[in-house]
Amino acid sequence: MKKFFLFFLIVFFPPFLFSQTLIKYDYIESFNWLGGWSVGYGNNTGYYANAFVSSTSSAALIGTGNGTSNIEEGVYVLPNITGLDQGFEYEFRFRLGSYKFGSSSSLSAGVDIADYVLLYISTDNTTLVQEIKINGYDNALWNYNTTLIQKTASGTLTTYSAQNGTYSDIRLKFTNVTQFTARVYVRVNSVGEEWWLDNFELWQMTTPLPVSLISFEGDRDSLWWDIYSEYNNDYYTILHSMDGYNFEPKYNVPSEGKHKYSIRNTIGSGYFILRQTDYDGKFENLSIIYIKEHKNRILIKITNLMGQAVLNMKEGEIYLLIYDDGFIEKTMK
Repeated sequence: MKKFFLFFLIVFFPPFLFSQTLIKYDYIESFNWLGGWSVGYGNNTGYYANAFVSSTSSAALIGTGNGTSNIEEGVYVLPNITGLDQGFEYEFRFRLGSYKFGSSSSLSAGVDIADYVLLYISTDNTTLVQEIKINGYDNALWNYNTTLIQKTASGTLTTYSAQNGTYSDIRLKFTNVTQFTARVYVRVNSVGEEWWLDNFELWQMTTPLPVSLISFEGDRDSLWWDIYSEYNNDYYTILHSMDGYNFEPKYNVPSEGKHKYSIRNTIGSGYFILRQTDYDGKFENLSIIYIKEHKNRILIKITNLMGQAVLNMKEGEIYLLIYDDGFIEKTMK
């Protein structure tokens, strides 16, 4: 059983070697981020000393079924963290293994395609989003010292299969957040199938993001963007394209350390990319928007609410004006 003793970890990272700082961790036996198995959800979950990354324990789901039994499952919950700085990038990490300590002689030992690990995250402490799924394959087994998965959070699920490799170091980067929650769902359905979890960590990249963007918007007259913070940013560039593939720079806007920027849109419609460039010349595309071309509509038909064409509108009645581009306007004479 997990022992809840809090140990304070002091780690020194020389700036010339590292650009990240460990701010929260759950190493099962020591922690400042109190994670644990969700109470009342799942079965056969617990804490065991058979395998670990940092001594002396891991969290694990140990299968006991026969392949046709009810799903054995659990959720390891990392509680919500507040006070994160939108101007920095963060990375959530945990370690994953597939072992067979519970029944090493079982023919079903190892995880197959029906067994998986699913990482959910939330950045508002309300909505959970699926980001990473790892499927077993053909009774796969692996220890804590295999392949790295590294993804930037996108709000869409990315699936990895043990058919293509074994994954033990799972990392998810994210930005522009003030809080963070993680849930790691694990499932098996047979004896000898086991998921092992250890070393949950949240790292902050110690160099601030050049630009932390809140939003980029525009219309046929103006383009505007809101910034949370700027660091080492020299200027912004607006690039334009009509086809969404071939872009040309159109406007340069110097960085002024403001939270709101706006410029006149003299181009009108098309695709627009907002780019930031550092003082050392490095750049990053922050966002892309599309502004529709406005056409002069031609009225082609007037109907009543039954869809019957009319030639003369009467006072006090409602009509539908139908234009050549498909736009329908409701009006009363």
